[in-house]
Amino acid sequence: MPTDVTRTSNIRFSNYVSHMTRGSKTNAAGSFVKGDTRAVWGKQTTSIGEYNFVDFVFNNQPVEYVDANTWTYSPEKAWNFTSTYMFYGVFPYSQTLYTMSSDTNFCVTIPTYTTPDLPDDQKDLMISEQRYIIPDNTVDMVFHHILSNVNVIAKIGSAVDTSKIQSVTLKQIKFYNVQSTGKYTQTGWDSVNCAVGAWSDVNGYMNIPTVTDKVLTKDADTIYKDYLMIPQNLFGSGASPKDASIDAVFRIVYKDGTSSTHVKTGLRLAGITDDNNVMIKEWKPNFRYNYTLAF
Repeated sequence: MPTDVTRTSNIRFSNYVSHMTRGSKTNAAGSFVKGDTRAVWGKQTTSIGEYNFVDFVFNNQPVEYVDANTWTYSPEKAWNFTSTYMFYGVFPYSQTLYTMSSDTNFCVTIPTYTTPDLPDDQKDLMISEQRYIIPDNTVDMVFHHILSNVNVIAKIGSAVDTSKIQSVTLKQIKFYNVQSTGKYTQTGWDSVNCAVGAWSDVNGYMNIPTVTDKVLTKDADTIYKDYLMIPQNLFGSGASPKDASIDAVFRIVYKDGTSSTHVKTGLRLAGITDDNNVMIKEWKPNFRYNYTLAF
C-alpha cells in the first residue's frame, strides 16, 4: 500500500498510567501538577534503499504538563510518515541536573544529586523507556523511578489490650543516618528498553525533621510519607559507618489518670525482613518501602 506523504500531523506526547507519578507532591493524589516538565530526546530514521538517514528531532526538549490528557512543547514538530522514530525522556527537565552521552545510546548521568530534607521540596527523578514508534501515534512515555520511596508508619500493636488505656501518643520520632547525596550513571539499556544504571559516591546525611505529638490508634498512621531517598546500603560501612535508624518516645495515658513514657532508640532499618522473609540490606531504585512501627 503506498504511503500518503501529503498527510500532516504534529508529534504529541502522553505518559504511562494516566497522569500519575510516585513523586511527593503538594496535592493529595501525588500526581503531576500543571507546570511539571520533562525532557525529551527523539531520533528519526529515514530509509531510502540501502541507506538509513538519522536525524535528531528533539534534544533535551522541555515538554510541559497541562492536564491529564495534555503535554505541550514549542515549537511543535510534524511527523515524517516515511520515517520511524525512537523517543526517550528524563524527569524533571533541567539544563544543569544531568548530562547526556554524546553517542547514540542516550545514556544519562546525574553527576551529583542531594535529596531535600522535606518531601514538599523533593522531585521524583525518572528515566523513560526507549519508545520505538511509527508516525501518527501519541508518544506514550513509560517512566521508571531512580530514587527509592520510603514510608514510616506507626500504630498501636494489634495484640495490645486498650481497655484500660486512655491514649497512646508518639511524643517524638526521629529518622536519621539516611544518606543524602550521590551520583547516578546509566550504563545502557536492557532487553525491554529500560535504563540500566546505578548510584555511586553516596555520602552525606539528610536532616529529616523530628515529628512530635502524634496520637496513635490501632489504625496505621503514616508518619513519614513518600520520602524520596537516594538508593543506598542500609548497613553503615567505610566512610559511612552509621546504620539508618529511628528513635521514638511514646507516652501511654491510662484511664485511671496515671501515665508512663517509654524510649526506644537505635531502631535499625538494616536487616529487617520483608513479607517474603527476605532481608532488606539496601534501598533499590524504583522500589517502595513501608516500615510499620507497632507500639
